[in-house]
Amino acid sequence: MSDSSERRVLPPGASVNEQRGKWIGRIKRHDGSRSGVTLGSSVGPESMSRACAEESLASLIESGAVRVVLKVRGGEKISDIAKRWIPIVRSDASLKKMTRNGHIAHVEGEILRVFGNMLTDELDTGTIRQWIQGNAETRSASRTRALYFTLHKMMRAAESEKWIKRFPWNAEEIGKCLPAQVLSERARTVTIRAAIKSLSTRTRNSDQVLDIIATEFDLAWE
Repeated sequence: MSDSSERRVLPPGASVNEQRGKWIGRIKRHDGSRSGVTLGSSVGPESMSRACAEESLASLIESGAVRVVLKVRGGEKISDIAKRWIPIVRSDASLKKMTRNGHIAHVEGEILRVFGNMLTDELDTGTIRQWIQGNAETRSASRTRALYFTLHKMMRAAESEKWIKRFPWNAEEIGKCLPAQVLSERARTVTIRAAIKSLSTRTRNSDQVLDIIATEFDLAWE
């Protein structure tokens, strides 16, 4: 018998339960549903102990044999999405250098720190709302909105590029909880002029127009 210290540990969301004389491995998905796999008998001459059943489930997970059970719809890691998106931002000539650098700094300095190890399905409306509320308590409205806009833009790109199957949160609901940004009349005039200049010299593509306006006004678009 192997030493207990060498026994594999079940990952979060995985468990073993006894049901009708059998050990059943249960794996919880991020949407709250569960899937199961039969591991062996819990009674009779061919029975195994709970510890052996847990070892068996851990081995199946480690080997990838139950990967289909563990697969989460749209379950890409945020860090993997960021690795794909940052080079696209760097090469986007329609964005100002300051804007490109800003997006990259937001991702590398804040978004990856908070969400890097999470899966996209975990970025639900409640999680994003809580993140925004926390930022609003310690950061300016402008900074809070800018961070959200970068995350929003990155995830829209992931959806457009088919890296994920669906956009993970309700952007309309989140838009309602973003802190208001108040500009002075002079600042608003300067910003509008800059936006008009950008529109007249860069592109007539409607999607890029929205990006340019959003960049100038620090807005998040649906």
